[in-house]
Amino acid sequence: MNVSMYRNLIWLVVESTDLEGIVDHLKGEADITSISDLGAADDLRLIWRTSHLVVADLGGLIYVGGWGLPFRQYGLRDRMEILDECLRNLAGFAARLSQKFGTTYGFGDHQGGIYNFWFMTERGQITRKYAVYHDGLQEYEQSHISAGEPTEAEVQAANRCYINGLSTQGCYPDEADVREIATNWVLDPQQFSQRLVRAKLIEWSLKKPGA
Repeated sequence: MNVSMYRNLIWLVVESTDLEGIVDHLKGEADITSISDLGAADDLRLIWRTSHLVVADLGGLIYVGGWGLPFRQYGLRDRMEILDECLRNLAGFAARLSQKFGTTYGFGDHQGGIYNFWFMTERGQITRKYAVYHDGLQEYEQSHISAGEPTEAEVQAANRCYINGLSTQGCYPDEADVREIATNWVLDPQQFSQRLVRAKLIEWSLKKPGA
């Protein structure tokens, strides 16, 4: 179960204990079709559907994850501009959570080698964001997105992978690097299962901007 909650996926972690409050907040972000309890033994592969996400109490932190987040899956033909747009949507969503509930962190790990990203939002503001687009097929004039000051966790990670502005050489960040930054910022994603207290499965349809 802990693999399905983060590998080849996107997820947020909120410094909050208010699972019910976050679920209620989501009602203002999308048209919710159903909300159901999700037990520890249930199949979390449901979060791979673009209409589903999971909100989980991790014992002092709240996990929000799945392809139902305001993001979309990428194919190798996608452009950097699309990643930028989708990341702005997701980080904006996280910033709204941080305004009401506490610092919210976001991570993305696409193991097909298309992108990796991480960001931090505090009090309604995006304080740090980094993403890299690397499909391995061609070189891009601009293959990264960077905003805010790098954190100490990123400085350390730059000793092992290439992070623009921090490294001069090395490979692009991979699953292990994203996991390392997530661990140093807030929580090792491999601990999701052992910390899981309870979870809600939400089926929804995101509202269009201005709706």
